[in-house]
Amino acid sequence: MWLAATSLGCAHAQPVVQASEGAADVSQAAPANEVRQADLIIREATIDAPAALIEGPITFSISNATRRERTVAVEGRGGPWRLERPIPPDRSMTLDVVLEPGDYLISSGEGEARLRAKLRVLKR
Repeated sequence: MWLAATSLGCAHAQPVVQASEGAADVSQAAPANEVRQADLIIREATIDAPAALIEGPITFSISNATRRERTVAVEGRGGPWRLERPIPPDRSMTLDVVLEPGDYLISSGEGEARLRAKLRVLKR
């Protein structure tokens, strides 16, 4: 699923065109329809991301703490999800997803400069 993000931080779903470590505590279980927030921080050499989350709707609040624009993708079951455009330096955007149990890869950038963080989504 492709998502478009605005500079105000809102993400809007668009149709799928093609499918192709930092540690944090597991989020508390929430009702199935409650959206939870998870913070991602893109740094020069790492992505600060939770190690695990509980399945369901998640809004990733993604901050770019670098000096250049950064792309962001979440790859895994039901994905990939991507911001439609890069995040400018020192700015934030959001990405709304619904995650199922399994392993996911959060990435930013391309080629050898691509940053990666693993995320495990646990059953409710």
